[in-house]
Amino acid sequence: MDAIELLRYQVRQTWDWLDMTMSDVTEEAANWQPPGIANSIAATYAHTMIAADEDFNKVLAGGQMLLTTAWKDRCGLSDLPPGGEWEWHAWAKRMHMD
Repeated sequence: MDAIELLRYQVRQTWDWLDMTMSDVTEEAANWQPPGIANSIAATYAHTMIAADEDFNKVLAGGQMLLTTAWKDRCGLSDLPPGGEWEWHAWAKRMHMD
């Protein structure tokens, strides 16, 4: 197994683990906003997906993010996240995911 195959294997294992973790989470539970500064499960999951989209499609592949192109209207987010850390925190509190 070369380095590329190992990386692909590790990424696939990570996605499988995340899918298994999220498999029984209902939409209601995912969108529940806990008190205080904690984010909902949906906001945390969306953050993970958006970061992966940016890392793989934009940074590594030099292309466009799926979130802003082919999957823009199919991502299940109530609205797309804004730029900037402080705007992101406000978005995480108001967003919902299907």
